Amino acid sequence: MKDIFHLQRGKISNFIKTVPTISSNISLSKALEILRLNKAQMAFVSENNSSTKILGIITIEDILEEIVGEIYDEYDQDEWKDILEVSLELYHINSNVKISQIIRKIGIELDIREDEKNLSLKDFLVKRTGKKISKNLNYSLNDITFFHPKKNPKNDTWTIELSLGNNADFRNRTIEETIIHDMSSRI
Repeated sequence: MKDIFHLQRGKISNFIKTVPTISSNISLSKALEILRLNKAQMAFVSENNSSTKILGIITIEDILEEIVGEIYDEYDQDEWKDILEVSLELYHINSNVKISQIIRKIGIELDIREDEKNLSLKDFLVKRTGKKISKNLNYSLNDITFFHPKKNPKNDTWTIELSLGNNADFRNRTIEETIIHDMSSRI
């Protein structure tokens, strides 16, 4: 990039790359194939093959994340420090994270009272099970299971695994919302 910014002559048209347009109705595997054949990292998404209206964009990373789960880079470390997606539908969560934060970041709905949303995960599980956190914890709610706590001796917290079952109620994880980004938010 620094080489481009110091150029005093030349035209921007020398650096333009064509971007393929794909229909929102095709499968992820077909979209990945189109990106690969066009040697493109992203594509515009339209309503259908004959439409010129752009709905958003899709990237190779978006498609891969749908298949294998979240892909982290150096910019994600702070955001996901306390909630880490280790595989598809499996998370490691710091016991001090509030339930409301888990609901928002993972995009799930839990059938709980409003006052429970402000509890830490540890306090929530202690309240629901009536027991202290231990290695044998296994608690399920709405097809979501909290289990296999590991104690961190450095700061006296727990890391608790959260597994999403097949029938977990997702709010923010539809394919369209995951892979198609609103163009207006990118400009």
